[in-house]
Amino acid sequence: MNRKMMLASVLVLLFVAHGVADVTLKFGDADCAGDYQHHLQGVCTNESDAVYWSFTTDLVKTDRRGRVLKKVPVVNHHGDLCFYEGKLYVAVNLGRFNDPLGNADSWVYVYNADTLEFLSKHATQEVFHGAGGIGVADGRFYMVGGLPDGVEENYVYEYDADFKFILKHVIKSGWTRLGIQTATYHDGEWWFGCYGSPQTLLKTDAQFGMIGRFEFDCSLGIVGVATDRLLVAKGPRTEEGRCLGSLHLAHPDVKSGLLLLSESVSALDAQRVKQIGNWSENRFRFAAAASLQTNEENAVLQFEFAGTGLALRLGGHNVPAYGAPNLGTLVVSVDGEQSRVLSPRSLPREVVLADGLKPGAHMVLLEHRRDGEVAGCRVELFRTWNDARGEVHFSVSGEENAHLVDCRVIARRGDMIVRNELVRNWMTGQSSLTGLPPGDDYSLEVQAIGWQTARTETFNIEAGKPTGLPSIYLRRDPSTVTQRFRFPRLNQPAIRKPGETFRARFLGFNATIDEVKLTHQIGPAVISRVIDFKEDKSAAYYYDREVVVSLPDDMPPGTYDLTVQVTGGRRTGFCRSPRSVHVVTTHPTDPVFVTFGHLDTSAQNQAEYLRRLVAMTNLLAPDVVLCSTACNPAYISGALAGLDMPYVINFGNHQFPGHEAWYGKPVGLIDCGPHVSILNFGHPWHTDKSRAEALLASRPNTAIRVINAFESNAPLDLLDRHQVRMIHDAHGIGQKVMDLGSTPTRRIGKSNSESFRVVRFRDNRVESCTYNGHETAPIPFGRESYPPLSVSFSHPNDGTQANNTATIRNGLADAYPNGRVTFVVPSGEYRVTGGRLESQILSDGGRFRVLHVRVDVPANDSIEITAVRMR
Repeated sequence: MNRKMMLASVLVLLFVAHGVADVTLKFGDADCAGDYQHHLQGVCTNESDAVYWSFTTDLVKTDRRGRVLKKVPVVNHHGDLCFYEGKLYVAVNLGRFNDPLGNADSWVYVYNADTLEFLSKHATQEVFHGAGGIGVADGRFYMVGGLPDGVEENYVYEYDADFKFILKHVIKSGWTRLGIQTATYHDGEWWFGCYGSPQTLLKTDAQFGMIGRFEFDCSLGIVGVATDRLLVAKGPRTEEGRCLGSLHLAHPDVKSGLLLLSESVSALDAQRVKQIGNWSENRFRFAAAASLQTNEENAVLQFEFAGTGLALRLGGHNVPAYGAPNLGTLVVSVDGEQSRVLSPRSLPREVVLADGLKPGAHMVLLEHRRDGEVAGCRVELFRTWNDARGEVHFSVSGEENAHLVDCRVIARRGDMIVRNELVRNWMTGQSSLTGLPPGDDYSLEVQAIGWQTARTETFNIEAGKPTGLPSIYLRRDPSTVTQRFRFPRLNQPAIRKPGETFRARFLGFNATIDEVKLTHQIGPAVISRVIDFKEDKSAAYYYDREVVVSLPDDMPPGTYDLTVQVTGGRRTGFCRSPRSVHVVTTHPTDPVFVTFGHLDTSAQNQAEYLRRLVAMTNLLAPDVVLCSTACNPAYISGALAGLDMPYVINFGNHQFPGHEAWYGKPVGLIDCGPHVSILNFGHPWHTDKSRAEALLASRPNTAIRVINAFESNAPLDLLDRHQVRMIHDAHGIGQKVMDLGSTPTRRIGKSNSESFRVVRFRDNRVESCTYNGHETAPIPFGRESYPPLSVSFSHPNDGTQANNTATIRNGLADAYPNGRVTFVVPSGEYRVTGGRLESQILSDGGRFRVLHVRVDVPANDSIEITAVRMR
């Protein structure tokens, strides 16, 4: 099964199945965020709001959706685990598994379920062939483990609450490969997961009498969550071989032992999906999942499944920057009978193919056919179910609709998440979710980075029927919309110290200029100032007005929205330029940059990756961020709106037309004080360079000139003539870190689209720009990886906590000096430990105080920073 992103699909809540009444489920399908070196060994829950995952050498706590809350490294080999009275109990073997001579070293390690703090360990050497699994029933613990070849029974070792050995039980199961891996006691019965080909489920009564042996895989984890409901774990891998974890709801079945309530099968699963004709894997530019694609007439996919219903998820249409959409048709046959013909170009990405089938085995065929002169289709996955299900249909459009590709829809029932999915056919706006359990009190939350989130009214899902909703319209996020402003603006910011001035030009018409205001918001804390200004009337022309704005000497540092209020008939209103003024305490002489590029941010999934990169960048606290060869400005502007510092961006070979509406002309100059100037050059270098020459020549006394380029092959005489110290690019050939010309100019290029760099200057030259001492390597950050640099808070960082601790975790091999963490706390005076207090800023109204703290982040380690209110 293809794993969706961090924040991926979760199937939770009320189900109707096989005549059983609705049961309220706290847990459902989930994907554990991140990837891990070793495979999943077991799962459990705290029966409330957390899931625990044992990845052999990593113990992970997530919320019900799979978002990581805590993660700690643990000794090899941590196996299956269980939860009891606020603690986690993990089966651990430090010796050999499955040795007939018993050279195992079996233990139970105990952890605090809230913090994952190690508490104690207990020897369980009675588990002769190596402890691998553990379950709890009536306050007693039961351990299982390895088994040598040829042994025709399995063993369960019973311990009391203090891990005093009580009894060895025998299960007359026959031989299972490597014994038993996972165990859970649920609904008065024991469920054991075993390896094998195929994998085996053993089911016994409470006294370990055999009930059945089934071909069902729960060898990576099994845990009960409600009457007749269990979660079973799967462990797919990334393309690089890293290990993942996912959970899937199942219910007991007399014939199969367990049946998955709903199953998603990737079209790329060659064991489940048979290809006839020419099909190829297709995953354009970091889409959330891969698809099978064909243009061949009569190419067929054959899928066999057991269930009562089936839906198809189509692969997304290519956007114009990357190629052709899906223009062919699909002929659908179920159990030998043609049921319908699909036209992917007009359909939502999820389509029900069959429902209300008789329980049991079925087969579906998808046959691709040309549609006149055009062809092509992409198939991402099949979704099956074994109980009554419904579906919801809706359309999504919005402001800047030409740039709106897809969106994330979170379906809730009450306050519980049922599905979390990327939806939308970008050519039509059509969207749907299939395979939803019937019931009332559903609602949808529609997210697209760069647009404001929309929420629907509540609605009902009926079994076997589609539910239609009114069209959903998304408005742009104000942080991405420039209104009636020439400059400063996105990509042309004013970077100033308190007491300095800048010019602002806007469409004031002949109205009266009432007020110039700067506003900065951090969480609930709003920091604003009405600023002195003087109009330069000689610069006015037609609609345009221009003022000189003077920052007060006590202006707090931060990234500000600039607003000019004007009055005068129909021109009355606001001119607004978001994130256009950056107030700094000092101008850099040895600047620090974070650089990245060619991230292919065309839509929601890629923008979510960029947003995670933004969170790491804020911890690194560079002076400026350089982004090259960007794609879709609508999503990018939304993701980069979270940066705490200015950024410079250009667009390259996969650009969406119209990016100038967000970021202005492709060539411009940004000053970071008197010492640093950045030329932004978004053209290939064979085009006209006169404006670039003029802008560089206009800064003859600037010590550090930097170019943020689309490509690196600038003329060497241009680089030398203007003594350019660095050129950053994200498209082109050649060594990615090298010196050019006689200045020399350090070329710093993009190595791949899953990395970034930290660039540090010293004495007007690049001092460092690579990772872990390598000559050219950037900092790795995989698309589906948990961010290697992150911060968490002991309490919500929302202005309600007078005392709080931030923990920065760095899984990278490099240390990062002079990073930054920000606290939002109630008003008062504060003392900080673990870092250096950079500033304390009182919010409007005096309710909150914002603390900026500088911190030196150690390599491969964590550091705690604590803020304590003194008075």
